[in-house]
Amino acid sequence: MSSTLLKTLSLTCFILLFTVPLCAQEQPLTRIAFGSCANQTYPQPIWNSVIDWNPQLFLFLGDAIYADTYDMDSMRVVYGQMNQISGYRRLKAACPILAIWDDHDYGENDGGASYTKRDEAQQIFLNFFDEPKNSKRRNTPGIYDVKTYGPPEQRIQIILLDVRYFRSTWTEDQITQKRYRAVYDPNLTMLGETQWAWLARQLQQPARIRLICSGIQIINDEHGYECWGNMPLERDRLFKLIQKTQASGVVFLTGDRHFSELSVIDG
Repeated sequence: MSSTLLKTLSLTCFILLFTVPLCAQEQPLTRIAFGSCANQTYPQPIWNSVIDWNPQLFLFLGDAIYADTYDMDSMRVVYGQMNQISGYRRLKAACPILAIWDDHDYGENDGGASYTKRDEAQQIFLNFFDEPKNSKRRNTPGIYDVKTYGPPEQRIQIILLDVRYFRSTWTEDQITQKRYRAVYDPNLTMLGETQWAWLARQLQQPARIRLICSGIQIINDEHGYECWGNMPLERDRLFKLIQKTQASGVVFLTGDRHFSELSVIDG
């Protein structure tokens, strides 16, 4: 690994908060909250703590609802239930929200490109997060996107990856007690070639801090569930792309696992 990866981290949680330096005159983003896995059938008092922290932006890292279904009317109903949770409604009023999906708001547990309702689910997802009708996200396959904030010396680039729409099928582990196993197959893809090319272009844009958001973990590969490590060649491709583009200030933000974790790649 080159020195450009010294600050590459992976975080998984429901809610974590962090602060970046403040420049009062130009008002860049200074308070970003992020999290994942909000089951609409459970109480969600955590939103009160998030709102009290006064974030300027919230990053939803997947599983905004739990609606594994092929019935799109049922999916709309579940999103409606989430939208009735008072804390979440207060968050929407308090700050902008950027979002990616994971499997349960995508529509299929551990689902990938084989999910037959992915196009319909994409539009429902974007409707829930108030994506503009003329947005490119509505007219291209997948929900990946990028946003930048702040002046050049404090620019934050937020890269939203789609690790569902294009992703090849996982390989089940028939030997150990783990659900999936790593497969070194160059025909497997996590992002699809179009999204890979797009990501390369984004990493060449100037930014001091880059938050790369993925619904599943990137660094941790020991648990045997969904993670980038199940496709080691794709994860290596990501790391090498960061090196090749000399993208500095990279931080991975991931969801899915229902607990907080901090992992570091150093070397």
